[in-house]
Amino acid sequence: MKNKLYVLNSSLWLLLLLAIGAVAQAQTPVGPQTLPGVIRIKLKEESGVLQKVGSQAVTTSSMQQPLSIGIAPFDALNTQYNAQSMKRVFPHGGKYEDRQRHHGLHLWYEIAIDQNASVTAAAKDYSRLGEVAISKPVYKKVFEEGEPKQIVLPPDVEGMPFDDPFLKIQWHYNNRGQSNGTPGRI
Repeated sequence: MKNKLYVLNSSLWLLLLLAIGAVAQAQTPVGPQTLPGVIRIKLKEESGVLQKVGSQAVTTSSMQQPLSIGIAPFDALNTQYNAQSMKRVFPHGGKYEDRQRHHGLHLWYEIAIDQNASVTAAAKDYSRLGEVAISKPVYKKVFEEGEPKQIVLPPDVEGMPFDDPFLKIQWHYNNRGQSNGTPGRI
């Protein structure tokens, strides 16, 4: 009897793990959802790249020559993916730069690579560098399709004790009696 329960329990756990894996696999965006030729990286605070790049955008002088910043492993990947530029994702904050630094926004950079290169492979390769904390492709922003929600306006507001001409469109004042209230009462 214990053996049957063990087999049944193991089977249920295996089925649950497979279902979770399938859901996770289905939610991973690949292919056309990424922008070609662009990846984003977050450098480590103590990174030598950060000292070399600073807050300036770095570009190559010609399209034939890949980006070089003077750190061998980083430059090797730049050559492999024909990187042409590296710029801050969040521009210099001026008088608010200390706040950006506090939250680590100065560490995010966007690297322009060859348009034909795989951005997922490039992101994976850059993430293996010791200077990089996070590396990921840039995903396309897409509007979701759907039906607009119906807004329920309050009933006649003419008899209300307010002189607000926009009371009719303030749908959040529509008392339908929720929370043991009196419907229609403001």
